[in-house]
Amino acid sequence: MDSDFANIKQFLQSPDMQRDDFEWNGVIWVDWREEDTEVVAAIAKKVPLAYTVLSTTLPRGIDIVLQFQGMQTKIPYATAYTDRDTTLFAIADIIQPTYELRWYLPSLGSDTLGFCVLPTQEWEVLEKIYGEEKTKWYFSPVSEHRAMFDMDMDEIFTLLEEREEQKGE
Repeated sequence: MDSDFANIKQFLQSPDMQRDDFEWNGVIWVDWREEDTEVVAAIAKKVPLAYTVLSTTLPRGIDIVLQFQGMQTKIPYATAYTDRDTTLFAIADIIQPTYELRWYLPSLGSDTLGFCVLPTQEWEVLEKIYGEEKTKWYFSPVSEHRAMFDMDMDEIFTLLEEREEQKGE
């Protein structure tokens, strides 16, 4: 059994006991200041994702081209800068439906967010065992979020409050 799958499964069995000690290498920790090339490299260690970094004369300085299973896409950055949200969305898009990149939602509100990637079939197994709602409570598909790093503080606090209220239900 894959160790990332086993660790996520173990976490979902008793999340309250493990939430503060969720430091195993299955989580890809991304700091808001992280270079986008480092984000791609970290995920490429988990899935067979290839990438090329190209220089550009645009203010952002680079382009990143992703390659996965015969597909290729250039990450659609703004002219002036690269950003982690755009990078993560592009990766999530190109690796689907084979793999799914998920946001470890308890990291919400931190300047370092956690992400996990597993084959889509393994996420489906976890959802059958623990329920879709519980699995997504802790590991939400990146594709379901319009922003993760670029949220304003009011939006973060609103989401944190909503999650706290839902937890009590």
